[in-house]
Amino acid sequence: MSENSPDRTMPRAASTPDQTADHAPAYDTNARAADESAADLNRTGGVFSLALSTDGRTLASGSIDGTVKLWDPTGLRDVLTLPVGKAEVKCVAFSPDGKTLAGIATDGKVRVWR
Repeated sequence: MSENSPDRTMPRAASTPDQTADHAPAYDTNARAADESAADLNRTGGVFSLALSTDGRTLASGSIDGTVKLWDPTGLRDVLTLPVGKAEVKCVAFSPDGKTLAGIATDGKVRVWR
């Protein structure tokens, strides 16, 4: 079971594409630009993992294109791209205090950003 954001509208973290539907990321379908926002997120080359910060202000994605991206979850605007290299980023997670982000890639390395 996935853990939800403080307002319970979005799972805090989802991981690989083979997880069941109850672990998949949720989008606010009432938002005017929900379809466009989801399309922007998908243009990263395929997202393997999502994590929502504990304060709900930052969404991180780990992608097939070897990047970790930080997003504004209210409109899914790309805020910052963190290049990892050629390895696919399979999982991203925020620390409980939300100040640290970790990502693991297919090269077996864990990257940590503070």
